[in-house]
Amino acid sequence: MKTMKKRLKLLLLLDTFFIVAAGLLGPVYAIYIEKIGGNILDIGYAWAIFSIFAGVLILVMGKIEEKRNKRKMAILGYMIKIPCFLAYIFITHPYQLFIIQMVLGIATAIGTPAYDALFSRALNKGKEAFEWGMWEFSYNISNAAAALMGSFIVFYFGFDSLFVLMAILAAIGLIIFTHLSRKIKKW
Repeated sequence: MKTMKKRLKLLLLLDTFFIVAAGLLGPVYAIYIEKIGGNILDIGYAWAIFSIFAGVLILVMGKIEEKRNKRKMAILGYMIKIPCFLAYIFITHPYQLFIIQMVLGIATAIGTPAYDALFSRALNKGKEAFEWGMWEFSYNISNAAAALMGSFIVFYFGFDSLFVLMAILAAIGLIIFTHLSRKIKKW
């Protein structure tokens, strides 16, 4: 039981870092797209591209990952996101953004089924609803905090600072997870 609790806490910690990292962009995403020459349609296209790639490939990856090391697949999915966060700095046109959104969709498709499988496996029997509730709590509170922080960061320091912070937070979460997860015998 203790190992399951450690796994659950570690998974929550990892995802919280990434939720905050990605959530920093949320409230200012439309402004960013406008800054690179996009318009309201480009916002829809960017979101749709991400969602289509993530949604379709998540089924494929879920099937493939049944026979793969889920810890490593989750790490791979998160690893791909970090350079994407930094790539936002260099985007000058909406079409470049669409490529990054596609890669982020692929990364999500790689990491999400593995993460969800690990999380589900770490749940304590009889406490599944509460422990999934912990994830939902973490997700929503982290997103709220990130939304506030993201708008302040862009207002005072600009988008480049935001994207660097996103990558740093994601990297810290991944390093902590990778290091601590090695100490847990069974995933």
